[in-house]
Amino acid sequence: MDWVVDKNLEAMRIELGLTQLVVAILLGVSRVTYIKWEQQPLLMPIDKYEELMVAYDNIRELKGKVYRDWE
Repeated sequence: MDWVVDKNLEAMRIELGLTQLVVAILLGVSRVTYIKWEQQPLLMPIDKYEELMVAYDNIRELKGKVYRDWE
């Protein structure tokens, strides 16, 4: 998949209702490391960025499915 590095990782995280700690655990890094990446996204290794975008896509899809199932 191709992604453009989104410089607003914080906004994406908040939109999904996740904490910095949860995202750090998802990525297998410390909270401090994730905070650095959130503040300076271009420092984030591309493999971790791709992993995060896939996780966010999956979370969005799951949330959409849950909401559709409730209707």
